[in-house]
Amino acid sequence: MVNSEQKKELGEKWFEKLQEEVAEATPEAFEDFRAMIDPDAMGPDGKEGIVDAD
Repeated sequence: MVNSEQKKELGEKWFEKLQEEVAEATPEAFEDFRAMIDPDAMGPDGKEGIVDAD
């Protein structure tokens, strides 16, 4: 089995724990998590990439 970079960095124990937490999460909690790691929300102005107004 090929390990992802994330799995290699976390290690087997922590990766399995993360998988369990995600599997047990409510749909609302999962959406909150996904919103936290949204790359468009991570830029210095709250957005990355091309701004249509420019």
